[in-house]
Amino acid sequence: MNKSNNPTDQKAEHKPKQKNFRHRQQQKLEAVGTLASGIAHEFNNILWIINGNIDLALQTIQPGNAARYHLEQIEDACTRAKDLVMQLIGFTSQTERYLEPLKISIVVNEFLKLLRGSIPSTIQIEQHLSAEHDTVLADLSQIHQLLMNLCTNAAYAMRKTGGQLEVSLVNIDINEQDIKQYENQTPGRYIALSVTDSGSSIESNQNETRKGLLVVYGIVKHHNGLINIQNHREKGKSVHVFLPCLKEELVESDVPLDEPMSKGKERILFIDDEPAIVDACERILGRFGYEVEALTSSEDAVELFREESNRFDLVITDMTMPNLNGIDVFHRLTAIRADIPIILCTGYSDLISPQEAYSIGFKDFFYKPVNRQELVSIVRRVLDRTIHS
Repeated sequence: MNKSNNPTDQKAEHKPKQKNFRHRQQQKLEAVGTLASGIAHEFNNILWIINGNIDLALQTIQPGNAARYHLEQIEDACTRAKDLVMQLIGFTSQTERYLEPLKISIVVNEFLKLLRGSIPSTIQIEQHLSAEHDTVLADLSQIHQLLMNLCTNAAYAMRKTGGQLEVSLVNIDINEQDIKQYENQTPGRYIALSVTDSGSSIESNQNETRKGLLVVYGIVKHHNGLINIQNHREKGKSVHVFLPCLKEELVESDVPLDEPMSKGKERILFIDDEPAIVDACERILGRFGYEVEALTSSEDAVELFREESNRFDLVITDMTMPNLNGIDVFHRLTAIRADIPIILCTGYSDLISPQEAYSIGFKDFFYKPVNRQELVSIVRRVLDRTIHS
């Protein structure tokens, strides 16, 4: 049978094919997201094993020993690897991410280190990060995506001739008069993130660039920010993104890693299905005076708690485990003893966010890996806030 030559019939026949193609693409994206989530969970577990044993090794090496420097470099690399994993998850996740206080200068600085290896060597990168107040309420993965789109678009405009890519951060106060040109915005102090390229205006207006900027517009809107694009008369363009500053800046800890931290004598039930994590964390917390019962079976942990519920002052549980996950453990334990404080941790899980964890009743939440200072600080904070309040 001959195919119809009627344009209307051909369009009607083409629509189901387009729909099926989009459906297959969506399924592929969902599959990639699921795979990335599983990899993130396992990879962060591995990083925590590395981190934990580095922490233990550092406590046995005297100051001045050359090995300390190398171990600290590995520890820093673990932290960067964790951040990179969370960025990748943000790109593939279809779920709503949460906003948290971020120092944009640190994010930009780390991003530009990664960017250098992905753009042509004919493009020079200059950064001017002079903002005094640079803490904003933001989603880390989306900020990375925003930077990626702006910088790759700028690099695209210079791909043939090379040039200069400039990234700057400054503070700017937007008053009542200035804000009138924007809808639903409030005056105040903003952090201005600017990405400038020296490419030609012709290259800067390609379709792919416009598509990238549409993503940027969406991210900026999600963060209650503003965006302005300035095409320069001779060549190149600047994209300015304005994000509202938090009124209270983050205060970075100036306590050295080796400064004595608060010790305790409370009894902790630690649950994780990874034996190496259980071993490392049991020894870390034990060195700070805590009595730790560490189990790799969530079901065994529930049974132990059922028999000796009054023995424990705190429970730390992983989220993703065979048989009973972290939420199941929470409900089983609080049914036995309602006042037991429980901390949830995870390498990564798209089943729960920090907000959801707190709404369920967990006293704290953290992503693996954490170093000993972070772990001990979280434990001490929860104990002081609950049983000693």
